[in-house]
Amino acid sequence: MPKFTFDPEIKEALDSFLLDNPEVEPGKAFGMPAYYVNGKMFAGVFGDGATIKVSAETAAELLERDGVDELQPMAGRTMKNWVIIRHDDPAGYVGDKDLFSTAFDYVYALTKEKK
Repeated sequence: MPKFTFDPEIKEALDSFLLDNPEVEPGKAFGMPAYYVNGKMFAGVFGDGATIKVSAETAAELLERDGVDELQPMAGRTMKNWVIIRHDDPAGYVGDKDLFSTAFDYVYALTKEKK
């Protein structure tokens, strides 16, 4: 398995607003910082970006933006409904709070559907 890395400054930026929500559970996924709701991951830090899980429709819209790509942890292995967002400055992620909120809401709804 490849060794994955992450930028700790991106984690700090995400922690600054995601951990304000008491329903967000910090954790790890493949050794990377991750954020969970009801035991399901909705966001994380991977390499030089931040990842979010959103609906297929939202993912398609986001992929039209600069700095947003499909998440491929390994070349050619796209993760369905996951995108990676990249900013030159880690502070840029704070401006994406609405996207992380959308991801939280999407995954939260998925966890409620199964109960």
